[in-house]
Amino acid sequence: SVRFYPEGGRLVQGMPSVVGFEVQSADSGAVNTSGVLYSADGTRMALLQALHDGRGSFSYTPADKPAKAEFTADGRTFSFTLPEAAPSGYILHADNRGDMVDVTVRRSSEAMNDKLAVFVFNRDVPVRFVPAEFSELTVRFRLQTDGMAAGVSRLALMTADGRTLADRFFFVEPKDTAAMTVKTDRAEYSPNSRIGLTLTLRNADGTPAAGVPVSVAVRDAAESDFKRYDNTLTSDLLLTSDLRGYINEPGFYFRERTARNRMLLDQLLLVRGWRRYNTYEDGTLKPLTPRYTPEQTLYLSGQVKSLTGNPQPGIGVSFIVGEDSTKSVGMTVADGEGYFSVPVDGFEGDVPAVIQTRRQGKKVNRWSRVSLFRRFEPQLRAYDYAELHPRWQSPWQHGTPPADLSGAYTDSLLATADHVIGNTTVTAKRKRRNSLYKTEMFERDIIGSYNLKDYVERSADEGKPVYNLAYMLEDLDPDFKADSSNVVTYKAHNVLFLVNGKRMEFEKLRDSYNQMENMLMYGEVRGSEIMVSEIDSVTFRKKEKAATDIWSGFTLTDDSLAKNMSDYVLICSIKMSPGWTEEKFYDPRRGIRQTFIQGYEAPAECYEPDYSAAPPVFPDKRRTLYWNPSLTTDSNGVAHLDCWNNSSGTTLTVSAEALSNGTPASVLFNSY
Repeated sequence: SVRFYPEGGRLVQGMPSVVGFEVQSADSGAVNTSGVLYSADGTRMALLQALHDGRGSFSYTPADKPAKAEFTADGRTFSFTLPEAAPSGYILHADNRGDMVDVTVRRSSEAMNDKLAVFVFNRDVPVRFVPAEFSELTVRFRLQTDGMAAGVSRLALMTADGRTLADRFFFVEPKDTAAMTVKTDRAEYSPNSRIGLTLTLRNADGTPAAGVPVSVAVRDAAESDFKRYDNTLTSDLLLTSDLRGYINEPGFYFRERTARNRMLLDQLLLVRGWRRYNTYEDGTLKPLTPRYTPEQTLYLSGQVKSLTGNPQPGIGVSFIVGEDSTKSVGMTVADGEGYFSVPVDGFEGDVPAVIQTRRQGKKVNRWSRVSLFRRFEPQLRAYDYAELHPRWQSPWQHGTPPADLSGAYTDSLLATADHVIGNTTVTAKRKRRNSLYKTEMFERDIIGSYNLKDYVERSADEGKPVYNLAYMLEDLDPDFKADSSNVVTYKAHNVLFLVNGKRMEFEKLRDSYNQMENMLMYGEVRGSEIMVSEIDSVTFRKKEKAATDIWSGFTLTDDSLAKNMSDYVLICSIKMSPGWTEEKFYDPRRGIRQTFIQGYEAPAECYEPDYSAAPPVFPDKRRTLYWNPSLTTDSNGVAHLDCWNNSSGTTLTVSAEALSNGTPASVLFNSY
């Protein structure tokens, strides 16, 4: 497939334009191939060449009929038709020369006399504008990038009433950057040996970056995945976060400052930064009210509605967040549309919360629905071919590992022929001959796995009431049916409920839906032995025990089932929340919502053994030898770390990221 991206958004008949394109293959991803551009009457117009990751660009003056492009790949020729050109309009062109950008605006007719200006947006903030004052059909000016923040910036051709006619991304190269270097005390490390590392961070003016937290990862080079130009803090802040889709090896565009590299980066912006605007839409400027603002602390935000879905203004909203020892209590009043927002003390993980709604001056709670705004989910996109088929590279500078290193990674990465291992005879006794068969049979009969806790919370946040378990099951899967006699079936098969490994009748579960965490549904043959997993209180390891008594008193009620399936039963195995008991009732209470609030993610700790006293008892198989998200530099901008190698002779790959005075610094270092 080939997709074309006209600069500025669209093509206009008779006006020269730059067109970016991207060539993709379903079998191999990006294709750097060549092609030819032909006019509608077959006249050869230009040669086309995809230079990097299947992307390229060419100049093109469209006519009333679109041109065609032919590309050759795998001995075959593929033909594609370019987008049709509009009969009239404006064209925006930019030529990035590094320290300056030459901008050209063209109109198709002198009769087009819109009042226009080219706005420059740097980090989504308008920093300057240049009126487009036409004397003929073309306006040209030069834009100096001095003083502009590094990274992706935007040119936008706009009318006086706020319409965007065309826009175009360009890249401002970093002028002054922080510099970070890494030095190890050795190039190679023997098994379980001590590793010493020194990191130095300098500001853009060369002064030491003191007291700056640095995120550092030290990995076994022979056993770790490696991409020389992988994504870093620098590439993310300055490039990929402003573009669409997956960018393969974005560090490639930061490797050098040359005219060719600038051209390849510009082609990336043409393709992944392309947008087209409807020039006939209403030009009235509308105020922008962001729904989610940058958070300085945790907030509990939402909306109060009646049971019929109408906003409830002026409702008092009180809340209790946290456990008994760390409770946070507060109250606010919903605005005219029922919205509320209150700050919450910082905490980590998930904590229970109780939200209560009451009309001011009333003694009893008000029946209502409280929706919380906490679903920050980006739109789904298809995986890029390069994401599903990563191409790992050699971590060593010259592609040759040290002579004494060996490993599965090294063999698979650098081998040029197949490896055949010698014959091996296994003399140990084979255990649990049928265990694999039973596992495969069980996996084939799994019908569904459901996060019931998340379902209940999501439904409440979306304003969809959940009344009982029967309603929940039918909404999760319409093949569930529950009659007035509390008999539940799935596709006419009987359903048996297990709660924490114990059989329970459905009517006892109907109103405990808000205490359920997850459910696994699978098929089972009635009367067969079922293994129930438990956690041993001493070893804290999983153990299994047979639970055949769950079938006692269970009879089939549907005579229409096929004879060979008469003993086939669907089992819903449900795990309840901690503290749940079947003796309590969990019906919804008037004006009260019980939920969970998500706090900050607790930083993970990397396992760091100490072999100074004795070597490990078992082989150390770690690939990540050290990780610290906040290794702080001293007054000289230097940070030292010590860690221990695994049980293999290895070299190191060190990744480090920092943000000093708002300037990112990234380094990828190999000890060999």
